[in-house]
Amino acid sequence: MGSEFGGLSNVSAVLQTKKAKAGIKTFNMTHFSNISDRVKDAKHEMDKAQQALYTAHENPTLCMRERDAVRKYASNVRAEESFFKQKARIQWLSLRDQNTSYFHKSVNGRHNRNKLLSLTRKDGEVVEGHEAVKSEVIEYFHRVLGVD
Repeated sequence: MGSEFGGLSNVSAVLQTKKAKAGIKTFNMTHFSNISDRVKDAKHEMDKAQQALYTAHENPTLCMRERDAVRKYASNVRAEESFFKQKARIQWLSLRDQNTSYFHKSVNGRHNRNKLLSLTRKDGEVVEGHEAVKSEVIEYFHRVLGVD
């Protein structure tokens, strides 16, 4: 049987991948480098546009300038948030298997955040304790789902 994974087709695929990588790197540097500085600059521009609009609130040019500045700021904030989420994820992935105190603290913190310590019923009564919360949750879903 012949192999479809050899020869010039592999070389071509590798070259295309390298070209794509170079293009992606250029795009990333153009649009996402120094993202925190870009957020600060966009915030400053938005504040200036809003201040100008405050003094001349009926000027349509200033309205458009302010709208564009708000959109640019929001876009940059989303990009910065995404960057920091990715960076935190990379840190997590690199540390999670090392049995570090960071790993244990993050697991314990997640466990504590996911606990249901108490619930408030419709009538305002607060239900506390593991067994009481458990039975209240079961009762609630029985009522919602119509299960006897």
